[in-house]
Amino acid sequence: TDQSEVDADLFLSESLYRVFLEQTPTGVIHLDETGIVTFENHRFRQLVGESPEAAWIGQNIYALRPFGTEVEDHIRQMLRTGTEFGNVETCLQIMHRTEEQFLTVHGAPIHHPGGDIVGGVLLVEDITHRKQQEILRDRQKSYVQAEAALREALFDHESQTSFLERAVEILAQATTADRVTVFLRADKDNHYHAHAVWPSEGQEPLPFESLNAADFPILMRTLIDREVLHLNRSHPLTPDAILLLNRSGMFEAIWEPFFENGRPFGFVAFEAHHPSDIQTWDATERSFIEKLTHTFEALWGRITAEVRYNQTVAAIDECLFNFEFSPDDSRSYTFVTPQIDKLIGYPPELLLNREKGRVDWLRQIVNPADHAEVTAHDQRLRSGIGSEVTYRVLHRDGSLRWLRESASPHRDSSRRVTVGGILIDVTEQKTAESDLINAKRAAESANELKSAFLATMSHEIRTPLGAVNGFAELLARELAEVEEKTKRPMPAQVTEFVIAIRENSQRLLTLVNDLFDLSNLEIGVMSIRHISVPLHEVVLKATSKAAVALSQKGVELKLNLAQQEPVVIGDPQRIQQVLENLLENAAKFTEQGSVTVTSSKFDTEVAIEITDTGVGMSEEYAAHLFTPFMQEDRRLNRRFKGTGLGLALVKRILELMRGRVEVESEKGKGSTFRIWLPLAQPAT
Repeated sequence: TDQSEVDADLFLSESLYRVFLEQTPTGVIHLDETGIVTFENHRFRQLVGESPEAAWIGQNIYALRPFGTEVEDHIRQMLRTGTEFGNVETCLQIMHRTEEQFLTVHGAPIHHPGGDIVGGVLLVEDITHRKQQEILRDRQKSYVQAEAALREALFDHESQTSFLERAVEILAQATTADRVTVFLRADKDNHYHAHAVWPSEGQEPLPFESLNAADFPILMRTLIDREVLHLNRSHPLTPDAILLLNRSGMFEAIWEPFFENGRPFGFVAFEAHHPSDIQTWDATERSFIEKLTHTFEALWGRITAEVRYNQTVAAIDECLFNFEFSPDDSRSYTFVTPQIDKLIGYPPELLLNREKGRVDWLRQIVNPADHAEVTAHDQRLRSGIGSEVTYRVLHRDGSLRWLRESASPHRDSSRRVTVGGILIDVTEQKTAESDLINAKRAAESANELKSAFLATMSHEIRTPLGAVNGFAELLARELAEVEEKTKRPMPAQVTEFVIAIRENSQRLLTLVNDLFDLSNLEIGVMSIRHISVPLHEVVLKATSKAAVALSQKGVELKLNLAQQEPVVIGDPQRIQQVLENLLENAAKFTEQGSVTVTSSKFDTEVAIEITDTGVGMSEEYAAHLFTPFMQEDRRLNRRFKGTGLGLALVKRILELMRGRVEVESEKGKGSTFRIWLPLAQPAT
């Protein structure tokens, strides 16, 4: 009876122990002294597989070798010497299992009451989730470090090429890729060239240096859809995807496109070479790679923008700058383009240096005579008002230069003012302005001398000429009276002398008057009235003087005036002068035939035409007809005794009255001069 009770108690204890082992969340296995598995609980079967063929009971742990050599050594030591071990991390190594499973194994020996080791127990915990989180954090940290390294490379690079070479190295190390290549778009559409390659140790260099994306439809779709291309030989692939992998000689690849201003700019190709069909980059890893590529894309965009900016800045002569105001109101430059060296002879570093030795703009560069203007300019900027100033600076070579500074202030949320602007060298312009001012002063002085000369000529020449002409007229009348009283004609020679004196003195007086008028027009002192003028009244006065000369030559004067007399706006004296010059010109060059004066009224203008049947002129000469002293044929000048001033005066006087003159002529057939004057509008 006592034995039965003992057996019952033992069975109960064993049953409770087995229930406990089956329900515990930790995997448990028993080993005998030789390593044979004698027990495995439910949790352990979940870890290794619950199928019958996955059972470990009856198998030797050393033959299974599921835990790796480190745990196996601990088990041998435990069964041989009774040494416990714990918290040994390992990875479960079972055939046909592709996913990694991380475990911690604890071991303790089982002793016979007599002290001999009869076996051992292993406690196995699944730490896969925790381990994966640790790996994920490590990978995240690796990618964060890679991003930081890329940003550091942005500031350390000496050229685009050096940045790309450093970038592919960083990308390869962060992603554990066997090869990373940056392809940049060429000038041709869809053509991309490899600009930087990082092969890991033992890998062959890139088998191709350029590719046409159009040869691989899968790449073109990647560009169009702006998506990442992931290729793995263990996945179903299109023929062009297989061709792309074959061409690179890799097992797995990720092609990340990057863009600039919405246009495809290139690819970053991550490639891996694996001896077995496994996938290196899962979805999480690919998301890290995509983020890292976006960082590269942003940095590369900054570099290319910086290159374009530097190229643009290098192509202009102007200097761009940015500065802040120091507590003592001096300028503290934060940015200056290299053109400053050309403008003042100091490199940008001497302006940007905040230590001792920094060049003080106002005290060392600006000419002391212009300090007040620059100080006032800076005061406007500190007040938040844009300003422009032109001032002189002392170049490092000792020369004096003129600069024009245009600047705009910007006030941030802390009320701190920063100023950006542009400096332009205007030395040549200021020199030209100075030369122009000096030339203007010289011209004004010359005009004053000219005016004084003309005033003297008017008094000293016109007055005696008027007297000579008057005396000639008086002498001619007295000779006529003598002939009438004596009934005897005077000697022909005497009459010719008197006529010659009168005509030549009149011609000379006319020339002097024309020169005087032309000079007054040139210096802008001729007075022109703008009043209402009945036109026919002026026309009749002008034609009455010309009629005598025309009748003496046997040339007929015809008037063809509008029935209703038009009223024009102008100066009656100057209109008469214009008409007399044109009629005198017509009379001079017309030996026979007629001279016709016609007036026509239009909506806003009146036209007066003077048509002659004289010698006419060529088209080439007509184009230069109104230039002072311009004549077609010097022989005609000697024959018709002209200076070429009359028509120049006509044109300039009409322009002052808002009129104009036109000419139509044919050599040998005559000419028509047409003047236009503004029509007086009736009062409203």
